[in-house]
Amino acid sequence: MAFVPPEFLDELRTRLNISDIVGSKIQLNKHGNTFKACCPFHNEKTPSFVVDDKRGNYHCFGCGEHGDIFSFTMKNDGVDFPTAIERLAQQAGIAVPKTEPANPEQYKKRTGLYELMEQACEYYQRALNTPAGKAARDYVNGRGITPKALADFRLGYAPHGNDMIGFLEKKNFTKEQMLDAGLIRKKDNSHYCFFRNRLVFPVIDKRNRVVAFSCRLLDGDGPKYINSQETPIYTKGSMLYGAHLIKREKDIYVAEGNVDVIAMHMAGFTGTVAPLGTAMTENQIAELWKMSNTPVLCFDGDSAGYKAAERAINRALPMLKPDYSMNVVFMPTGEDPDTLIKKKGVTEMKKILDGAKGLFDCLWNFEKEHSNMTTPEGKAGFEKSIKSKIFEIQDEAVKGYYLNAVKDKLFETRSFKPFKKFDKFNKKQEGPKPKGIKQQRDANLKAIMASLLNYPDIFSSIENDLLNVEVLSKSKLYSATYMILEEGGLSSEELIEGLKSEGHAAAISKVLNDETYLHFQWCRPNLDKAIVQENVESIIQEIMKQKADMKDSQYLRNTDLSEADLQKLLEKKREKLRKK
Repeated sequence: MAFVPPEFLDELRTRLNISDIVGSKIQLNKHGNTFKACCPFHNEKTPSFVVDDKRGNYHCFGCGEHGDIFSFTMKNDGVDFPTAIERLAQQAGIAVPKTEPANPEQYKKRTGLYELMEQACEYYQRALNTPAGKAARDYVNGRGITPKALADFRLGYAPHGNDMIGFLEKKNFTKEQMLDAGLIRKKDNSHYCFFRNRLVFPVIDKRNRVVAFSCRLLDGDGPKYINSQETPIYTKGSMLYGAHLIKREKDIYVAEGNVDVIAMHMAGFTGTVAPLGTAMTENQIAELWKMSNTPVLCFDGDSAGYKAAERAINRALPMLKPDYSMNVVFMPTGEDPDTLIKKKGVTEMKKILDGAKGLFDCLWNFEKEHSNMTTPEGKAGFEKSIKSKIFEIQDEAVKGYYLNAVKDKLFETRSFKPFKKFDKFNKKQEGPKPKGIKQQRDANLKAIMASLLNYPDIFSSIENDLLNVEVLSKSKLYSATYMILEEGGLSSEELIEGLKSEGHAAAISKVLNDETYLHFQWCRPNLDKAIVQENVESIIQEIMKQKADMKDSQYLRNTDLSEADLQKLLEKKREKLRKK
């Protein structure tokens, strides 16, 4: 087979779901977001073979077989790689390129850079175990990095001097290639190694190719970390440190630094990655969502950590879509994942991670911190600011739910307590005040009607109680509502529309208005139905108490009791009712 560009292989991976490829050979059963089956590569009775479309791979937890569409086709069909490509291309409905690369020189250059970076990485790894690498080894040991972690992340040491240039030249690499890879710099007529006396963290892509280096200063002057420049094989904003080790982890975490990633892996949180010295980018967010629908962003418990979190949230907002979001967690003040695990242990770290907050709650808190919530104007500014951020969300459904969440949250923060009792009727009164009582009764009846119109589902639970409120039957709107609700099964919108068609539009407008909602905020639409029902029941009970008081008052006033004695008896009556 002629040259097949890597881009074509990526196109096949994009066009073909691995579940379709595997499913055409064996029976797959849906299992959450993945598929399960008995492994086709060894005999088993309990399915341990998992196929994951999101990651484009399969894995058998019984025999350890792992791979993608190409390796499955090769192993299952017993064919070589070129034949597997031909078969998969036929299934995808596209032709395999038969020519040389569109830009042979560019392809050759990229391939050469991959080989060069691999040799440089091996040089750094060997240098770590030389006498010159003692300071680097001491740093590694001091951070508690295990031999396994050293090997997994391929840590190394960049020595003083320029010996690596000669080493790579003996491997037939040119200084021009080293310059292109960012390994060396040119000054006057000589070249020098860019990374010197530093601990080396190789940046490895998902195909296990070394593409860049991030290096930490061990002593002396200079920036704490320096990183490879962007090259033909490395785009900083598109990669995540540690991504090459991500296999089938259930939980994905994002730490701020390389050492934190290593510490998290050693503690068992093997789904941890980090951005590479930059704020989170759109491309990195997209990469994270290939690994998990809701990755957890872990930030240090300091001002820099909070600023980084706010930047990440603002970057993610426009990209949100159904079922894809992020959670955020902060380490305790002054801690990062590495120090926290060392001081408090894995259990405490797990507890903190489990307490991660949703992206909306974090957005709310950040905007609140930037606002003056002590004045009406400040609160209005807060509402305007948070809504302006939400309007950046491109997905209309997610945007709508975020705006509803803001509305509900604002309602909760207006120091409103759900109605429980009308305390004014529990206080000792000097005498009956018919006008005030009548106004309160009318308001109560409006609250009952508004609740029924906005929450028709509560009718069946309070129907018998409503029969005790005789005055309701005098309302034409209530009578019509009662008749419709007896049929059941209507939404609020359908109920109101039906009543309007029967000529009750004006009466509805007198019930569902700002005045009613001002005094009875709990009967607004889109709130907790249970609270609404509880408050309606409380109103009905209060109306019944008023009715009993009126009867007692009329009876007692026909006796020879003094006014003071009469009031005492009424108060005792009220007290008994309150205790029921």
